[in-house]
Amino acid sequence: MKLGSSSIATLKLGSSAVQKVMLGSSLVWEAAGGGGTAYYDAVMADSPIAYWRLGESSGSTAEDATANNRDLTYVNTPTLGASGAVADSDTAVGFVLASSEYAESTAFSGVVAAYPFTVEAWIKTTNNTDLMAVVSNARNASSNVFWAIDVNLGVARIGYSNTTYRVGGGINVADGNWHHLVGVFSAAGTRRIWVDGVEDTTIQTSSVTARTDLNALSIGRLGSSTPGRYFDGSIDEVAIYNVALTSTQIAAHYAAA
Repeated sequence: MKLGSSSIATLKLGSSAVQKVMLGSSLVWEAAGGGGTAYYDAVMADSPIAYWRLGESSGSTAEDATANNRDLTYVNTPTLGASGAVADSDTAVGFVLASSEYAESTAFSGVVAAYPFTVEAWIKTTNNTDLMAVVSNARNASSNVFWAIDVNLGVARIGYSNTTYRVGGGINVADGNWHHLVGVFSAAGTRRIWVDGVEDTTIQTSSVTARTDLNALSIGRLGSSTPGRYFDGSIDEVAIYNVALTSTQIAAHYAAA
């Protein structure tokens, strides 16, 4: 849709992002990455507190599809418009490790400040030699305070505060295909990860108190005081929830894709 000769990329009603404009039964306009698909509907039905579809075709903003307006900024020009993970017109973002590409906001303090919470993303990579962050929330004044889902030697991991990482049960996610990752942080001593709708490992560890000072939310890197662990491949459909998704909900999201 255009206003004069200018294309409209984002439309809001008050502070809420509009996903579609209908005229009767006809679609007049749809946001980049849009809504109304089975996967989008499955995610939104479970009330994420942030949801980045990563479907932008241009610009430097990764838009939050929820009404919370927790947008991220693309840094170092990752590739927008890459082939997406789910069965709709939404696209993904390609990240190159060697170019230190990522998306981030440093205004995330207190957003994920208590258990339980869940982090979800789709990834595609062939890199089975590096340690790469998919989604992380770090204190950018410290190098060892964060939670993250990452991929190490081709296997998905989950952890909090740089401790008690545990490699998953052995599912290879570095085969060049799309994989659905869901990390569930249920309580101070329990972290679990699902790969493609299947639980890959259960982590029972010493207690880690949830922090309120993790301000740097990053996709494609760990944004601590010594940033690194840049991702090499494509990432799509990143969502965060302030609940522990159940195995039934996780399976439903995977099936909807």
